[in-house]
Amino acid sequence: MMNHPAGKHGEQANSMIEFALVVSILLLLLLGTLDYGRFLYYDIAIGNAAEVGLQTAMNPCAYQPSCDSQAVPQTDSVIMWSAYCEGHDSVHLAPAYVSCPPCSANDCVPPGGVNYVPCVQDICVSPAGTRTDQEQVQVTVGYNFRPMTILVDQFFPGRSCYAGDSVAANHHTLCAVATGRVGDGA
Repeated sequence: MMNHPAGKHGEQANSMIEFALVVSILLLLLLGTLDYGRFLYYDIAIGNAAEVGLQTAMNPCAYQPSCDSQAVPQTDSVIMWSAYCEGHDSVHLAPAYVSCPPCSANDCVPPGGVNYVPCVQDICVSPAGTRTDQEQVQVTVGYNFRPMTILVDQFFPGRSCYAGDSVAANHHTLCAVATGRVGDGA
């Protein structure tokens, strides 16, 4: 029997196609796993930021050196500042502020004059304004997670993290919410 060169080339071509298919599937699995790890990292980071913001809201003595049990509840700016500072190394949050830039990389003490706008962009404190002791407070942090894999991107649609909000700047792919009562953290 004669060996036909066309038969060898056909086998090599089939092997190359099979190799390309297997490598493509393995690459998609690898990128999907990396995306899932990144998703978990960012989800935990914004969850921690919301929790720190809530702890600040619940503790009227945070950032007040001479504090007694009759302390005034924290302002929205101080709450948003603490949430921002918790997350600024992990996720690049962008709360809306009226004056002076947010904390530097080494200093996360709220400066005088910072006035954050609640529920615009990445951090929301609700209800906004002055809260009384034992009043419920909610801190929400949103982040726009973008997966590396195009196929995974469809599982992360933008949506508003803030109840009753339809402003496009407030739409995020990941949302974290922490709820508690003012005064319970003291």
